[in-house]
Amino acid sequence: MERNNSFHKAIGELNLFERLYDYVRVVDPINKNVNYYLKPQPAGTDDVEPRCYKLWGKGDLCENCISVRAFNQEDTFVKIEYKSDQVWMAAAVPVVLEDNKVVVEFVKNITETGLIDIEGKESGEIHKIIDRKNRLIVSDALTGIYNNRFIDERLPYDMASSRDSNSYLTLFFISINNFKAINNLYGHAAGNHTAKELAKLIKKYCRDRKDWVARYGGMEFILCLSGADDKRAHQVYKRLYKKIDNTTFHYAGNEVKAAVSIGFYTLLNENITAEEFIKRAGKSTYTMTEAGKTADSGKIDKVAVYEQFEQKLFLTVRESEVAELLLQGLSNTEIAERIFVSNSTVKKHISSIFNKVNVKSRSEFIAKYSYITRI
Repeated sequence: MERNNSFHKAIGELNLFERLYDYVRVVDPINKNVNYYLKPQPAGTDDVEPRCYKLWGKGDLCENCISVRAFNQEDTFVKIEYKSDQVWMAAAVPVVLEDNKVVVEFVKNITETGLIDIEGKESGEIHKIIDRKNRLIVSDALTGIYNNRFIDERLPYDMASSRDSNSYLTLFFISINNFKAINNLYGHAAGNHTAKELAKLIKKYCRDRKDWVARYGGMEFILCLSGADDKRAHQVYKRLYKKIDNTTFHYAGNEVKAAVSIGFYTLLNENITAEEFIKRAGKSTYTMTEAGKTADSGKIDKVAVYEQFEQKLFLTVRESEVAELLLQGLSNTEIAERIFVSNSTVKKHISSIFNKVNVKSRSEFIAKYSYITRI
């Protein structure tokens, strides 16, 4: 009872709005939980830790989540949603409650108010209109995939869900390295076309609605895969890189090749921020090749060489990373910092590598395989 009273007290100044709306509830926008209903809980929602998005009867996360936006930007946001054949308006207001910031949602049925013109429209058509409006808010205007706003609002939830379920979460960071060269050679329209087509290609690696791809900024893209462990992530990387490398984009009679860098980082039970997660995925591109800075570089494919190297020696994904850094002359401490593990873990990987390649020292290993770094 004391907890319920504190909720009412915290938003006492909003009592007028409480009377105006059909549902008023306090939500945790990061974990997507409803903490408490200030008005009667709607039928069909769970009594134990209900998910906020279940109110709409869709079973999926809201693409346009105004509550996490209100939480992040400390401002009020409004959107239109639907449930069956009804149209609803939802407003999200950030509130500080006992030193904790939460979000209060005000939800009202506006089907009969005339605020939205639905006369003569079938429910399916109404749903499409509302979905399209909500999707536009979190979509990139150039490529049509999700935008940076979506990353900020969705990634923290996926990371929290990964920790709660003790499951893997992998983030890919993909950059077009020769975008400037494409623009210079073929024009900006060709560059934009290449970015759009590359976004479509990357999106095909999303298996279901739990996976997503977004434009991070400039010509950088993020692909987020739920449940993908390090082995699965490495397989996806190989297929994705090979697919991009073998793809020619056609525009105005020109054949355009996109040279990319791809890095990834797999998360499991790590308490880091979304910003750090993206940073680690971006940093890991040192294991990938920059295919060239010109549209027709003619460079040898280092990725193919590294793949042959690791397959021949039966190295694990992590061992191949350590081996590459060894060949670059990094110390154990520097390697540990680059791949975010302890020095003792690096020593174990190095010992395993030396056993597999039948060498006894770092200098012997470098002398035997230094040709790779000279490619």
